[in-house]
Amino acid sequence: MKYLPAFFIGFLLAALLFYAFQSAPDYTLLLDYLATVPNLNANSKEWLLLLFHDSLISIISAAAIVFGYRKLMPVQPFDWLAIALMQLPVTVLITMVNGVPARFSTTYEVATSVASIFALSCVLLVYAAIIAYNKALKADSQ
Repeated sequence: MKYLPAFFIGFLLAALLFYAFQSAPDYTLLLDYLATVPNLNANSKEWLLLLFHDSLISIISAAAIVFGYRKLMPVQPFDWLAIALMQLPVTVLITMVNGVPARFSTTYEVATSVASIFALSCVLLVYAAIIAYNKALKADSQ
């Protein structure tokens, strides 16, 4: 029962990511830029901008939710199990929407697959960065 809030926060993150990816084309200039690139094809290097854009949306959303969870619920567990339960709804949502990201034959497919894999593990990456930062901080203080 003590891990239930982390699981529900995972649903909040999944909804946030879904809304962010649905509204991103309306508020970003990336698609306008990609539409104006001459000779854009599936192997154009401009698709790597899409990879960076989608990965940035995922990591900022995950960081906001993880830091908010830690700040607003300090008595709740903050360990690998809580983070895995927080990641679970996101993983299920992205897998349902995009399928298993396993297409790597063109630059566009690489960009979308790697961005999906990044989103599938964004909460785990944020938590690992927090752990690494805390260890470095502790080592510097000694």
